[in-house]
Formats: sequence, C-alpha cells, structure tokens
Amino acid sequence: TLRQGGDYAGVAKALGAEAIRIDAGRSREPATPDFIARVLRGYRELVAEAEHTGVRLLLENHGGASGHPDTLRHYLHGIDSEWFRTCPDFGNFTPGTTYEGLELLLPRAHCVHAKLYTIEPGAPQVLDRGAERREFDLDRCMQMVKSAGFDGPLCLEWEGPEPTEREAIGPALDLLRAYLA
Repeated sequence: TLRQGGDYAGVAKALGAEAIRIDAGRSREPATPDFIARVLRGYRELVAEAEHTGVRLLLENHGGASGHPDTLRHYLHGIDSEWFRTCPDFGNFTPGTTYEGLELLLPRAHCVHAKLYTIEPGAPQVLDRGAERREFDLDRCMQMVKSAGFDGPLCLEWEGPEPTEREAIGPALDLLRAYLA
C-alpha cells in the first residue's frame, strides 16, 4: 500500500502486467464524504503513477462502500483518466444493486469477474451464508456485458459450495463460453 511505501505499479510493470486492482478500503456503506474525498486523493496519486509506469488501475466493486453504485459513481466521476479503469464483479455488489452497478462499471471495464455459485444453465446465482446473501441472474449479467461491447478478459471466479473448484472449472468455463458464442 502507499502507507507501506510499496511501488506496486513498478513491480507490476516489471512483471509485464497490464493492470493492477486497487481497493477503496473497508468503509461501511454508505461512505461518508470525508472517506470518499480521502480515497479520491489516493486514487489521483495512483493515477499519476499509472501514467508514469503504463500500468492501468482497476477499480473493483470489492465489498463495503465500493460495492455500492452510489460510492462507485463518486470515484468514476472524480477520476477521469484512461489509466483508471474498472473490474466489475457480478457477485460483489450490495444486494439489489448488481445491474445498476454493472451499467455504471461496464463502460470503463478492463476485465470482468464472472463469479459463479452454480453451474446449472439458467439457474439464479445465489450465495447464502446466513447474514450474507448475494443473488443475480447470470443471463442478464452476461447480456449486459455483451451489450456494453466488452471484449476484454472475462475471468471466472468459482465460489459455489460444491462441486470443488477442481471439479467445477471445466463445466463453469463451458457455461461461460456458451454465452460468448
């Protein structure tokens, strides 16, 4: 992190990476104006480094306030740079905001995380961990990706209870490939 003096963009460039994911921290939602301003100051510093190194910054909806479209909107409007892109994740939005969030993030997406909880075609994607419940329609999400004209990397994230990651990877990839055909 910046506080630790890390040169992550420089390391990413040395490794040949095109981009690195950045995180807004763990503010609870809704994010306060002071929190948003602090994050934007940090992002502006990082964008200057991104321009220098040629390594893009990817904002992912990654929990807390960054999972809510209202907060993401502040970040996207506050940073206007080709070096500041997004990495929308189907399963990380605040419940009930998935499609609003995708609509907001997809135009600037560098990559997309297709998070899956089941590999049953047409079945709703549901994660239920008691206090945490996430649900989205994979058909609708993938249609939004296609409608946005996205042609970058589509990354599979398996978080289903079963089968195991090793058993799920083949069928899950086949499921995603069917949407891209």
